[in-house]
This record gives sequence, structure tokens and C-alpha cells, in this order.
Amino acid sequence: MAEACLLTIFAPAARPIAPQITALPPLGIFHDLRWLFGYNRSWYGFDLAYAGLVFGRAAISTAAIRLAWPRHLGRPAWAATFGRCVIFTVVAGVLLSPVITLLFGVSLLPFSWPFLAALPAMLLILIPLTMWVPLYNRVEPTLWGFPFFYWFQLLGIVIGALLTALAYFVTEHD
Repeated sequence: MAEACLLTIFAPAARPIAPQITALPPLGIFHDLRWLFGYNRSWYGFDLAYAGLVFGRAAISTAAIRLAWPRHLGRPAWAATFGRCVIFTVVAGVLLSPVITLLFGVSLLPFSWPFLAALPAMLLILIPLTMWVPLYNRVEPTLWGFPFFYWFQLLGIVIGALLTALAYFVTEHD
């Protein structure tokens, strides 16, 4: 809500993007990448914008983690949390890049309609798992220092990418 108020005051035309600013990390990264892929005209601009995206999204995630951390547990150090958020943002960006590229390809080129029809059915498996927060609302078990709620969401991105590739290869000859 605060981001909507700030955007209303300082940038009224940007108010519709307010929910994207504080979205859960995978969704926020997805929205950031859509913007990044669509509005950059040079590699230099792309690189600068990507660096800003990574560090900006990591800063937002770090602040959200620190604010939401359970009071009875010791908070992790700022630098360690920020470093893990940078790694998560880069890995999620790499994993989501094919999906973003596919979205732009769908809008520009002829596309396999059976693939487009298969995609929502596959995502019906993935979306309920990632939207049901009590399923992953915990810190343990950790994986390489990442809390469960982070690596579970990252696993969802990997599964989604694999399901998308499966749908592509199954419907490629249609």
C-alpha cells in the first residue's frame, strides 16, 4: 500500500506498477525482466539496467526478509542476507529468461497453438504449490544456506521451466 501512495504522489503515471515493486521475489523478478527485455535498445543499457534490477530487487527482498523475520529467531546479518538475495535474483533471472523470451516470441511470431493450450494446464500444477504460502512458510530445511521459503520458490521456477520445455517438445511437430 505504501508503494502505491508514494507512486501516486511522486509518479502518478507509474501507479499501476506498484504491486510489482513488492511482489514475492519470483514474481517481482518476472515483472522486472519483462520490463528489461522490452525497453532496452542497447547492450550497454541492458547491462546497466540488469545490474540495477539485481541490486534493487535484492535490496527490496533483503528489507522484506528483515521486516518479516520471526522475532524469536536471531536475524541474519544484512550483508549475508543481501548477498543471498543477489544470488537468488541472478539465478531466478537466468531461469525466467527463457519464459520472458517466449512471451515476446508469442507476441511477435506465429506460434504453436497446441503448445499455448498445453501451457496453462501444466501451470495448474505449479501455481497452487507456489501460491499456498503455508506449504513453504518456514526457514528449515536450508539448502546451501538458503532458507526453505527461498529455495522452494526457486525449485518452482525450475519445475515451471522444465514443464514449459516438455510442452514445447511434445507439441513441436503439431
